[in-house]
Amino acid sequence: MIGTHNGGVNKFDRKQNKFYRYQNDPNNNYSLSNNWVPTIYEDRNGCIWIGTDRGVDKYVPGKLLFHNFKHVKNNPNSLSSDDVHSVLEDEEGNIWIGTWKGGLNKYNTNTGIIKTYLNNPADKNSLPDDIVLALYEDKNEDMWVGTHNGLAKFIKQTGKFKVYQYDPRNPNSLAFNNISAICEDSYGYMWIGTWGGGLQRLDLHNETFTNYPADSTTGLTDMIITCIYEDHRKNLYIGTAAGGINVYSRKDNRGKAILHNQKDKNSLSSNSISTIIEDKSGILWIGTLGGGLDKFDPDNNKFSHYAVDNGLADNSILGIQFDEKGNVWVSTAVGISKINTLTGQIKNYDQKDGIENTEFITTGVKGRDGKIIFGGKTGITYFYPNESPEQVVEPEVVVLGFKIFDQQVKFNKDIVSVDSVLINYNDNAFSIDYAAVGTSSPDIIKYAYMLEGFDNDWIYTNNRRTAYYTNLSPGKYKFTVMALIDNNRFYKKSPLIVIIKPPFWLTWWFILLSVAMLVTIVFIAYRYRLNQLLQIERLRTRIAADLHDELASNLSSIAMFGKIIQDQPVHAEQGNGASQQFLERIIGLSQESVTAIREIIWAIDPKPETIYDLLIKLRDMIITSCRAKNITLNFDVASKEILPSKNLLPEQRRDLWMLLKETMNNSVKHSNCTQLNVVTVYDGKDIRIVINDNGQGYD
Repeated sequence: MIGTHNGGVNKFDRKQNKFYRYQNDPNNNYSLSNNWVPTIYEDRNGCIWIGTDRGVDKYVPGKLLFHNFKHVKNNPNSLSSDDVHSVLEDEEGNIWIGTWKGGLNKYNTNTGIIKTYLNNPADKNSLPDDIVLALYEDKNEDMWVGTHNGLAKFIKQTGKFKVYQYDPRNPNSLAFNNISAICEDSYGYMWIGTWGGGLQRLDLHNETFTNYPADSTTGLTDMIITCIYEDHRKNLYIGTAAGGINVYSRKDNRGKAILHNQKDKNSLSSNSISTIIEDKSGILWIGTLGGGLDKFDPDNNKFSHYAVDNGLADNSILGIQFDEKGNVWVSTAVGISKINTLTGQIKNYDQKDGIENTEFITTGVKGRDGKIIFGGKTGITYFYPNESPEQVVEPEVVVLGFKIFDQQVKFNKDIVSVDSVLINYNDNAFSIDYAAVGTSSPDIIKYAYMLEGFDNDWIYTNNRRTAYYTNLSPGKYKFTVMALIDNNRFYKKSPLIVIIKPPFWLTWWFILLSVAMLVTIVFIAYRYRLNQLLQIERLRTRIAADLHDELASNLSSIAMFGKIIQDQPVHAEQGNGASQQFLERIIGLSQESVTAIREIIWAIDPKPETIYDLLIKLRDMIITSCRAKNITLNFDVASKEILPSKNLLPEQRRDLWMLLKETMNNSVKHSNCTQLNVVTVYDGKDIRIVINDNGQGYD
């Protein structure tokens, strides 16, 4: 390819030894942006990047090229109107284009000249109306034109039209002037469909019309006829705006309706028919408005369907044509779809591929040179399906960005080369940007992704190139992305590993430590409980011993003295004196037993007591014994504020009580003392309790 200063780009074909020129076309938004081309570059995928005085253009060799032909203001050699409703190529190769309010255009493909035919009210042999809705060339190569105000036959020799219109005085005239469809059958009749007046049949021999209104007599289901087609079996199919398809029976001279049945998935998909055409194998292809494309097999009377759910660009089908390979090309309300009848694969084309038409209208036509023409709201679009067979270039699917809480993560190398990402547990709201690079049409690529370990299946996103994830559990995940181009699948070569670190309380060492601590706590609790049970057992044993020591002997003595009193004579004086002594002894033993029981209860009472409380209780206890023996008691206890305030343990309290009590009781009962001294001294560290008397001691 050669760039020039003001001549655009020249491409040299070595096989044909000739140049092809590419220049700016003001009427084509997809032509070269400027004719000054200082630089050209070819990338690894074969795409040509062209630097111009107006920016950079991208040219993709092998990509299907769409050509657009439309009205250009102040250019008489352009279409008279952009609103195209019918297209036809005649036997001479001329392209006839019927427009809305722009009349009829004849494009001479040899000279490139356009001739426009308009209605002239002063000329009855002119086009009857500037709204042209239908075009048809019969077996005699005569051109028939259906307009908003009658039917016209073009006379080539004179360039004039023979007009057929409704004549109320002639019952054999055209019954309705708004012509929407024209078709010649195998028996020499011309069938005329009208927009509101039903079906007309023209006998070409005597030029009389027969009217077929929509009623029970004709079997026609709608007064608005959208298309008429005769197949190779000589069956005549009449498409209607809301009454489905009517198959005309010449034997019965009436139509038989084929209608949509909601309960039958093999029935017609919609009753609104736009176009009907037959392929080489005898299969009928039916375009509907809203129901997609239907494939009808007359042998089994069943329909199969193609719709948006199968990949079509839209469910409103306006035109159908076939290429040399048997592919089906359909024009829709939003673009063009190509259907591979062998694989079922569908590829869609729209403005991004160079199509300027935003909405197609006509049924379209296939030219003798293989080009396919569709008309729409922006002129006509034509292309050669076989001129540049398209090949799917395998793209490279890569990750382009990783964000945490919408903040881009920076890596020490290019993100494309990053194999794994490590993030904290509290950064688990992240997004991943991805794309398929190295393709000629990135806008047609659809994507799907999956995060293994979280997603159970692929997440299909159409053209969205970002995956979002939140609140993922700590762990290891694998992110894989897939690009879909014309049902071909391309994957990221190696998945991106995403590792979410767990918090410290979920790490193995913390869990192990926690288990160890739990086991330790359980063990300590067990030992504590065991010690408690042992203490209770020792307490029971001690209580039993105390009851035996303190109460058993007293109760035995009481029982013995009671028996002696019982056995003594009641009237004996000596017996009475002895009984008195025994009674006093019983009373004393009873009091001692009561005191012993109280002391036992006090010993096991969990109420906390300090050393001061214990000494006061000892003092109160010994005072009574000293008074009974006429012993002077000096009990000197340090103040409560001086002595330790720490509570004594039950064992400490009992042992100290028993020790001091026994010591003081020995002095009172056995020393024959007259004075007993108890002194408590605390030096801040140790407590000394000194007990002495003035009685006789032990040798």
